[in-house]
Amino acid sequence: MRQSPFLQSVHQEMLRRRYAKRTIETYLHWISVLASFRWYLRLTKSPVSSLH
Repeated sequence: MRQSPFLQSVHQEMLRRRYAKRTIETYLHWISVLASFRWYLRLTKSPVSSLH
């Protein structure tokens, strides 16, 4: 799977700081999950999204 430029930059920075491979994978996963959730909220125009 191809990563976004943002996720690539996060990955490179975490490698530079010598994070463990599993830690990097976990961070990238949760960043993706959060981004997908925020995208979903915008699509559905949920009342929750209007609180932010």
